[in-house]
Amino acid sequence: MRAAVLLLALLLTACGSVPGPAGCLGGLSPAAPLVATRGDCTTAVTSDRTTYTGGQAILFTLTTTATGPNCGVGVPCGAAAVSVADSLGHTVWKPVQMGIACPALARLLRTGESVSASARWQQPAVAAGEYSVSGGGATAYFRIC
Repeated sequence: MRAAVLLLALLLTACGSVPGPAGCLGGLSPAAPLVATRGDCTTAVTSDRTTYTGGQAILFTLTTTATGPNCGVGVPCGAAAVSVADSLGHTVWKPVQMGIACPALARLLRTGESVSASARWQQPAVAAGEYSVSGGGATAYFRIC
């Protein structure tokens, strides 16, 4: 009987059904981010952490890096062009002024040079779960507990 209880506890922990650190469900960390490459430009989107509590502010950063001599970018006026979706793919947030490009600020990056734009989401107490942030063809994942 004791072995059955131990086995059940191990299974629940492995399946993410037992609360883990900071009240989050145990189990795997959010998926690895997906980087987008277009020609000589590589774009990544990140969040300042991978785990948040409901209502906590989240800072997203969209970064494009030149991997060769032909990487032209439009620098956004205002917030970065990112959007947040729940695990079902429904958009739950995007900045009000979402990534409007300023034509006067379009530029050609030198190899190795990067340009970044950020957006802060003062998220309401949304449902706990896995979320993704996307921008510029790149995606990153985070958890709200």
